[in-house]
Amino acid sequence: MKDLLNGCSYSDIWVSPTNWKTTKKLTGNWYIQCQFYDPLFSKKYPEGFPFRKKLNRIKNLEARRAAVALLLNEIPKLFEEKGYNPITKVFMARKIDNQTLISPETEFIEALKYALTKVVVSEYTMRDLKVIVNNIEKAVKSMQLDLPLKNVNRLLIKQVLERLPMTPYKYNKYLTHLSILYNELVELEALEYNYIRDIRKRKTVKKIREVLTPEERKKVFVHLKANYTSFWVFMIIYFHSGGRITELLNLKVRDINLTRQYYRTVIKKGSHYREVDRPIKDIALEFWSGLIKDAEPDMYVFAENLEPGHRDKPIRIEQITRRWRTHVKQQLDITADFSSLKHSNLTETVDELSAQLAAKLAGHTTTTMVNRHYDVNKEAREMEILKRMKNHFIPAD
Repeated sequence: MKDLLNGCSYSDIWVSPTNWKTTKKLTGNWYIQCQFYDPLFSKKYPEGFPFRKKLNRIKNLEARRAAVALLLNEIPKLFEEKGYNPITKVFMARKIDNQTLISPETEFIEALKYALTKVVVSEYTMRDLKVIVNNIEKAVKSMQLDLPLKNVNRLLIKQVLERLPMTPYKYNKYLTHLSILYNELVELEALEYNYIRDIRKRKTVKKIREVLTPEERKKVFVHLKANYTSFWVFMIIYFHSGGRITELLNLKVRDINLTRQYYRTVIKKGSHYREVDRPIKDIALEFWSGLIKDAEPDMYVFAENLEPGHRDKPIRIEQITRRWRTHVKQQLDITADFSSLKHSNLTETVDELSAQLAAKLAGHTTTTMVNRHYDVNKEAREMEILKRMKNHFIPAD
């Protein structure tokens, strides 16, 4: 048995008749065969898929023997070097000099999975990508499609996505994440162009961001301080930081400079990484200093119980959302999400200072994201300005 890519394998190759080298007759069925095994088709072909090449069409004995000899040499190359899968009838990713290569001939799902191993994205983007590829694979199988990458066009992608029940928002998210993988496939020269970009996104309704009212913020502050101190400290630091939850969870003590009042973090969005320094406000300095005063430089700032500690990797963002759901939403009957605290802080920064400084606090290079997503008072502020306009019907002389 010879092992191949993706858990596949094939048996020894045999020839019928067994005396093909010495027989003087062309009678009987002449063929060359082996069993091909693919774990994805183990139920359909428990004894292996019979890969057979018939030779009866060749009527000359010497020519038939020559064909057998040629196939005995070429079939192993077809499987081992070219990565051919006779069940799906596509060429899988192949290995040459211990490097895995893909091409336009690589099967669609295999190409996406390979791109997953090469693309550089944040942990949470990678998790989303894996879920998306897994769901697309299920849809492709339900459609009984086994196509090389080069034959999967824009229309087919849309048909595959339509097999998956999803909201317009989720549909657009799938397109965004697929585009990341297609960019990688273009970089790997398996494709010439990322045509995912040309698929029109669906219209969505942009909802007004729900944030905590001043009364709710006071209630949460008192409740967490009295009952869940470490979460209370994390909430205060997050509120004033301007950063993302994942950035704080990845933060180590050595990344904090209390003297100069900043912490250094890496902003990870999709496949783009950028190192930035974020300010530590005077109002939040005592929380930072109290949290890390006895901590070692290589400790995560927020480990078990949201306190400094040694870990192999940071805690997951779900621990924060779960705490907020359990300790705040359920106990205080509050509906706003934990991440809305960032929106409140940036909105107040715009009100008191400027959109430019709010963008600086959030680590954005322009004010676009602040104006579009975080400044929840922007529309109300503009409405008030418009209300105070005094353009009379009869203009003043």
